[in-house]
Amino acid sequence: MIDGKLPVVLVKWYDYSNWLLDRIDSFPKNQRFIFGQRMAD
Repeated sequence: MIDGKLPVVLVKWYDYSNWLLDRIDSFPKNQRFIFGQRMAD
């Protein structure tokens, strides 16, 4: 870290992850499970 700031790529990745998880929460329960399994694999 330079001057206490996070690298831009980490900030972008964090924002994208939050956006993606918000979208996944709107999926039907069975689709969330399948999507989560595929991500884990």
